Amino acid sequence: MKFWQQLLSKLLDKQNVYLLSVIENIGSSPGIKGFKMMVCDDGFLCGSIGGGVMEFSLVEEAKTLLKKQNFKIFLKKQERIKTLN
Repeated sequence: MKFWQQLLSKLLDKQNVYLLSVIENIGSSPGIKGFKMMVCDDGFLCGSIGGGVMEFSLVEEAKTLLKKQNFKIFLKKQERIKTLN
């Protein structure tokens, strides 16, 4: 519930916010369906979509779009690449 309260607070403060959400996961993924995270234009972050490189990449993309005020809805498929040992 705290996540939604934080989101409401930011929206009431007229903050621009990107909401990142895991909509599907297959196999052993750090992000599980339903994980969510918000990225606000004041730099505030809340929640997690699984951490690691995937989360970092998407947070940076959201920050860039917020700075440019280029507000769009996007869906990004992230795949983990298997390495041979």
